[in-house]
Amino acid sequence: MIRLWLSGILRRCMALALAAMLLSLTLSPEVLAREPPSQNQVEAVYLFKFASFVTWPETSFTSQSSPIIVGILDDSALAGELNRIAVGKQVNGRPVQVRSILNGDGLEGLHVLFIGAAARGRAAELLSTLDGRPVLTVSNEPTVHARGTMVNFVVVDQRVRFDVAIGPVRRSRLHMSALMMTAARDVARSGS
Repeated sequence: MIRLWLSGILRRCMALALAAMLLSLTLSPEVLAREPPSQNQVEAVYLFKFASFVTWPETSFTSQSSPIIVGILDDSALAGELNRIAVGKQVNGRPVQVRSILNGDGLEGLHVLFIGAAARGRAAELLSTLDGRPVLTVSNEPTVHARGTMVNFVVVDQRVRFDVAIGPVRRSRLHMSALMMTAARDVARSGS
């Protein structure tokens, strides 16, 4: 009983430490000193850092220097914030490229797709199209996540956290680091 209690505390401490590290590595000291980061800033940091904790099949890239392409669906503010963070930076030796996806745009070449609340009506169709393909799908809307995204942002006690659904990750042939799953608020081992 005590061992189980301690492992829970250790897991929460590791998750908080990882989240703090992710934020501090990407947000400048000036931004952190002025005001608490907005939800968009935190989600952009997470989206950027998720790429460090996910491994795509080699066939997902055309060359060793191909960028990791992050698509942001119908959320120009988040796309702008992620663009600001990604400029001139690399993840695992690859540049990160942000693509704003508008209604009707194709999803070819994406490695990450963010589907926010504004696109909830298209979520089922998009997730069906991407099912089994090596694209990390992320949302910040519970109804979208219930349709099968791999990661969902949630706000708990005024802090942005995230949940992970393993089923869609396995079908996609992506490998998600144990550190990312440890930092997650909840990991659903079954389901979609």
